Amino acid sequence: MPATFSLSGNAGTTGVGIATVNLSGDAVASILTAPNGTYQFSNLIAGSYIVTPILAGHFFSPASRSVIVVNANIEGVDFIDPPQLSQFGLGLSLVRRNWK
Repeated sequence: MPATFSLSGNAGTTGVGIATVNLSGDAVASILTAPNGTYQFSNLIAGSYIVTPILAGHFFSPASRSVIVVNANIEGVDFIDPPQLSQFGLGLSLVRRNWK
C-alpha cells in the first residue's frame, strides 16, 4: 500500500464565512474550511495537485496554488482574502452597449 500524506493551509476567511476548498490533479476532492479558515486534505498519495478556495463574492490571492507532494505532509498552502475586494463587495461587472 502506498504511503499517504496530508496537505493543509488557511484560506484567509476568518470571520467572513466558510469557504469551499477544491483539490484537483492526482486526486479530486472538496472540503469546507473551519470557521478560522483552516483546511486539510488527508490520505493523499504522492503527486501533483491544484488547490483552489471558493466563497461567493470573494476574490482570493492567489486564485489557486500548485503543490507537489513527494514524501512529506505539506503545510502552509495559504491564501489571502483581501478585504478591499471582498469586504466592500467590489467586483467586476460587464456593461453592454449597443453601438450603431
